[in-house]
Amino acid sequence: MGPRNAAIWYAQDGFDPAAKGINGRRVAGESFLKGFLRHAEVDEFVLLSKLPEDVEPVRALAEELRPGVPLRHASLMRQPTSAPCPPCSIQAQISPPRHGGARPMARGPMPSRGSRTPPRPKR
Repeated sequence: MGPRNAAIWYAQDGFDPAAKGINGRRVAGESFLKGFLRHAEVDEFVLLSKLPEDVEPVRALAEELRPGVPLRHASLMRQPTSAPCPPCSIQAQISPPRHGGARPMARGPMPSRGSRTPPRPKR
């Protein structure tokens, strides 16, 4: 198995049409999750969620589809836990925005892309 992997942001609402009702997003999410569990060439499955118990339905599915491949929960509240075990030496740093927070909203009409006509003068 290779060193590549992906952490999947898991929320039951996006992956379980049986529990929450059928819609396209849930059906696609369930299909993706099953395909990833069946075919991913990884040493472990990593799921991001708020609480460890959130991923228990996936743990059972992973054990059914790929016995012996461990599934690890990584907390959305502590994102460094999504790094491979043992953690790698490269650490990402997230810088605060230089503008000091939310950007101010633009005033006036936004120009359309590709428009060759000049804007109308204000009256």
